[in-house]
Amino acid sequence: MPRIVALGNWVIYIYPDDHAPPHFHVRGAGLDAQIEIESLQVLRGCIPRNDLPGILAWAAENKALLIEKWKAFNERG
Repeated sequence: MPRIVALGNWVIYIYPDDHAPPHFHVRGAGLDAQIEIESLQVLRGCIPRNDLPGILAWAAENKALLIEKWKAFNERG
């Protein structure tokens, strides 16, 4: 599972050959969730309230990177 970035207590991953919609996984102390890249909605899992704003802010600022990595790992021709 390719790690995209570690941010303090969180680690962002994008798994190869994963299911649609394009999303990333965030894991850390007390959290394990999937977040859709386009809408930044939590698809599955749990994120503590204190962590959610920071994770979503990072994802919003780095959406182009997340899309690029999703395509590299999941849309190979």
